[in-house]
Amino acid sequence: MASKHRRQRSTGSMLNGSITNLFQKTLNPAHHMRGRIVKKAAGVVDEYVNDMSSKAPFLCESTTTSTSSSIPLLDHNELVIGKLLGEGGFCQVWDVSGIVLHTDNNNSNNGQNEWRNQQDARQQLAQCAKQQPLAVKQLRKRLTKYPPRFTLACADLVTEAQYLSKLSHHLLC
Repeated sequence: MASKHRRQRSTGSMLNGSITNLFQKTLNPAHHMRGRIVKKAAGVVDEYVNDMSSKAPFLCESTTTSTSSSIPLLDHNELVIGKLLGEGGFCQVWDVSGIVLHTDNNNSNNGQNEWRNQQDARQQLAQCAKQQPLAVKQLRKRLTKYPPRFTLACADLVTEAQYLSKLSHHLLC
């Protein structure tokens, strides 16, 4: 058991080291805008989350209710944000008092069926917001000052979202 625990630590520190090295080589947070930090982190997060997901049997299961096109994607400016509900080390949880959908007729990047599924999922979520309380969890803005922490926090949040999207529960819209 001790060797297994040691192996997990070395893998974690190896991951931290490689992310730190990547950001030291490609970013200087004092001289780059947040958007650039997010773009650079996205590739690392995607690789990390794909690796973690492939090792989690629950996330590998195929379900008919959890397709990428049925998970509604919203712009931040479509959310009517209420009061702060809570906060942790990396994230804040805010009350969502409403959703104001903007029409998006640009479906050139998606197929017509996928676009229609996405629009239906967005409408369903907007209706859900009228009937029951919703909350949004988001990363703290200050994390962009620390790219390695930002990247790991993003990966954790994406992995958490994947787990939640697999649950079929009336409390999850």
